Order: sequence, then structure tokens, then C-alpha cells
Amino acid sequence: MPANLPNLLQTPLSARRWIQGCWPITLIILSFAAGGMWLTGYFYYTSVGIDTERENYGEKVSTYYRVRWPGNGSIWVGGGRAYGEMDWDKPLQRIDPAGTFFQTAHRPESKNLLNKVGFWRVRTDTQSWIGFPAWLPFIFFASWAFWEVRHFRNRARVTSP
Repeated sequence: MPANLPNLLQTPLSARRWIQGCWPITLIILSFAAGGMWLTGYFYYTSVGIDTERENYGEKVSTYYRVRWPGNGSIWVGGGRAYGEMDWDKPLQRIDPAGTFFQTAHRPESKNLLNKVGFWRVRTDTQSWIGFPAWLPFIFFASWAFWEVRHFRNRARVTSP
């Protein structure tokens, strides 16, 4: 280990303090990420998730789980399933990370007042989605980060000589 890096694993107390010090920074980074996705979520389509494939009685079953920003200011969490014929020459992909970033917006048509505000519930035979306004994660992480920073500073004042 390089000499200029602190040995954080020397005592459990120092490791705990290091993790407690990193936690507010992690929440601040999550706040900025959620804020960025909130703002770009009005103009671009972004999707991040995992695809899985499996064989079921000679048929290929593809399942996907996603977090989507469809371009209407909301975040959709959900997934779906597709059935198809097995291609025996090609191996199944058990786990496949998937993502589409900053594409043209796919704005679904609002059917009621809740959809216009950002709350969605989409359920079909092959997919299911729950949507909520994209500003909610930003408010959640920013509030949590604010509370942690205040709490961390108060702890530092109490423990300092």
C-alpha cells in the first residue's frame, strides 16, 4: 500500500469514521445525478436496466427490467417479457446489462390528470410499469444529503476538542 494513503482498516473505528465521512458525499453525488436526470428527462429518452434470457420447453423467454426516463418528466420503473423461438446456434445471455442514453423522447399520451402530473401505471400482458415525477428522487436525495451534512457537522463539533 502506498505510504501516503491512510490505513483505514487498522482499526474498526477509523474505517467507520471514513465511511461516515463518505456517506454525505455519496448522497450529494446522487442528488446531482438525480437532478441532472430530472432536467434531461424532459427532453431525452434514457433507459438503464438488465436483460435476461432463458429456455422454457424449447422456447426462448427474454425478460427485461428497466428504469426509464421517457422524455415527459417522469421516471418509469418496471419490465416485461417476450417469447420467441430458440436459436440453438446462439447461446443464451443469462444476464446482459442494457442501456439507451439521451435519445429522442418517447412521450406517451397523457390520459388523465395524474399522467400529466407525472404518475403512471401501465400494465399489459407483456409488460408492467410504475411511473412517478422525476423531481421526487432529486428532492429525496437532496433532503437526505442536507440532513446528513448537518448531522455530520454537528457530530464533528461535539467530538472535536
